[in-house]
Amino acid sequence: MTPEQLFHEGKYQEALVGYNQLIQTNPTAANYLGLAKTYDKLNYTIHAIEALNEGIAKYPQNLDLQFYLAQTYFNEHNLNAAKEILEPLYESNKENFIVVAMYLNYCIATNDYHKAKTLIPFLSKHGSHHIGILNNIGLVYIELGDMRSAMQTFRKGFKVFLANPLPKAAPKAQEFMDQEAGKKGLLAIKKALDELGVPFMIAAGTLLGIYRDGELLPHDKDVDLMLPWNTPRAELISALRHYNFVCREREEDINGEKGRYNIVLNHVPTGIVIDLFFLKPEGDKVVHSIYKSGKILSISEKNTGRSQIEYAGETFWTYGDIELYFRDKYGEDWRTPKANHNGLILSNTDGRTYDPHGIGVALCYNHCLGAICEKLYKKAHGYAMQLLSVHDDLLLLEVKNYLENNLSEEWYPTIPYRKVRTNNKTLYGIR
Repeated sequence: MTPEQLFHEGKYQEALVGYNQLIQTNPTAANYLGLAKTYDKLNYTIHAIEALNEGIAKYPQNLDLQFYLAQTYFNEHNLNAAKEILEPLYESNKENFIVVAMYLNYCIATNDYHKAKTLIPFLSKHGSHHIGILNNIGLVYIELGDMRSAMQTFRKGFKVFLANPLPKAAPKAQEFMDQEAGKKGLLAIKKALDELGVPFMIAAGTLLGIYRDGELLPHDKDVDLMLPWNTPRAELISALRHYNFVCREREEDINGEKGRYNIVLNHVPTGIVIDLFFLKPEGDKVVHSIYKSGKILSISEKNTGRSQIEYAGETFWTYGDIELYFRDKYGEDWRTPKANHNGLILSNTDGRTYDPHGIGVALCYNHCLGAICEKLYKKAHGYAMQLLSVHDDLLLLEVKNYLENNLSEEWYPTIPYRKVRTNNKTLYGIR
């Protein structure tokens, strides 16, 4: 068998031997790429980077090698190294669709949405039938606060999906956070914040899993922490770099309005995402928010003080009345595990959510189309059901039915429709 065949069968150690032998006799760009991908599968990242650099030295114009090296640096949260590859590549290939699309990914990864906006006209013209490109463009519009354009773009993506045969689903996909990695990431951020003297509380799905199940939720995707409103943001982010945490937010965003509400970190050793929200006291409530270029989604919660909870041999602070918090956030049935639950859509049913611009709905459209791009059709169907339970859109209903009619899948349980609903015309001014 060839190394490529061994790779596709998951026999990575055997493929590694084969590719190393091939490189000696036939050092093509494709073989260097195959070697790097095999190293990557075995978590030998340093060797993968060495193989890619060696290949690029021999084939400096090969885009596949450069793209994979940049993606490897992305995965390692080494954005400066990725920048050194992608910026000159983009400057010399502004008419190359693949290069521009990759550069858009870089802009999104570094939260440079104003630069990303300049790429939209070219990508819209040349990538109008590529749902992944449309989904990324829609995400850029959300970050720029243009929810109308975002929703129009996501809906174009759904129309492209419906107009083509259903692509084959990915054989195996890691949809959510690895629990053991999540535990390590949580313990690492606790150690860092404790040593820095910064108080925090665990919240949302992180708290729900620990309190109800004794472990982080298997279907979660990040760690949620609440910090005091008066936390010095820039100083904190600078200090956390010494604890192996990186922040993709730009300095002007950390110091500006966006950083006042929410900052996202990555724990480099585990890859775990840490969501930092800053709680603002308002009377007998505390409020946390998401900020998108002047538009805000806010969630208010009863201020019940603080209590402590044990997890993984450590003591964590959290809300004073934990079960009241869960009832308000997840409903009376919060004790029943639900893998299909998007907090921006299904939580906070009693009017505690202030979202006049439809940020939550727009982000869920982004997640739904993103799941389709990854061929995670059960996940996409779940997002569609959640959206349809609160939001009217016949196109979204068509997507849901299309998946059901073309796949034999054990779907998530049906979600009842709510009486109070939104629609695209009232929220975004589109039909």
